[in-house]
Amino acid sequence: MNNVMVVVLTPDEAMKELDKNLEKTCEIMGLLYHSYGIELTDDEFDKVFDIINR
Repeated sequence: MNNVMVVVLTPDEAMKELDKNLEKTCEIMGLLYHSYGIELTDDEFDKVFDIINR
C-alpha cells in the first residue's frame, strides 16, 4: 500500500513559495557572477530555478 500526501496551497502561498525560490536562484546567479565571473544564460537560469523549485 502506498502512502499519499496531499498538500493544499492557496494561490498566495504558492506565489510566496515561487518568490522565495526565485530569490534563491538570483542569489546563486549573483554569487557565480561576483565570485567567479560566470554569467548564466536564460536557459541555464531556468534549469537552476527548476532544480531549486523541486
